[in-house]
Amino acid sequence: MKLIKICLLTLLVLALFSCIMDSDESEEISMISIVENNPPTDGFDFPVMPGEMNGWREPPDAVPETDPNFDPSSFLAERSDGIHPAIDFYKEDGSDAGGSELWAIGGGVVVDIVYDRVTYPDKHDGGDRDEGWGNLILIQHDYVESGVNKRVYAQYAHCQTIEVELYQSVTRGQRVGLVGGTNGIVGSNFDNHLHFELRTTNLKADAWPQSIGLNTVEAVLQHYTHPLEFIRAHRP
Repeated sequence: MKLIKICLLTLLVLALFSCIMDSDESEEISMISIVENNPPTDGFDFPVMPGEMNGWREPPDAVPETDPNFDPSSFLAERSDGIHPAIDFYKEDGSDAGGSELWAIGGGVVVDIVYDRVTYPDKHDGGDRDEGWGNLILIQHDYVESGVNKRVYAQYAHCQTIEVELYQSVTRGQRVGLVGGTNGIVGSNFDNHLHFELRTTNLKADAWPQSIGLNTVEAVLQHYTHPLEFIRAHRP
């Protein structure tokens, strides 16, 4: 009987510890305040001018890194730095994408901005959130699907410019910045392209799956969705 009680007590402690750990992880990766009463958007367009994919390359589906067709810009590409939760936008003809306009994919509100230390030294917060990212914009979009209120967060990374302010409301098709790179921020030197994510949870703008413990495709899909598939399914 004493052994049974000890076993039950051990299981109870382990269960309690697991709950605490889950709670801590949730608090760690959900750091952006949700803006309530944000009007729902009337649909979604693509984040690059002209709001369509015309002239922009669409990466193939993700394949193992050992496959000769592996493309690190694909959604869910399993790279050395972790699972890629985005679509990288490059020009279809191979020309430089730098300076191309970035558009809000729908009506929404800007909920997080990261200014890099090179482009915006006066606005940079002195921290390391720009490392590997450069300039970042995160926009909350609310929408209604089959009578249910839903929400996604659009992340624009490696921006050359940021042309919106924190908590500014935006409309679908509004210019929010320009495509850029990372300007060698802390050793990173990505060429000009848009790294674009669509998230289903309120992660901070500079969250990266590997850095917050999302190390499997299944774990990533709990917080991210395929940007192009989502937009195509929710056109105006």
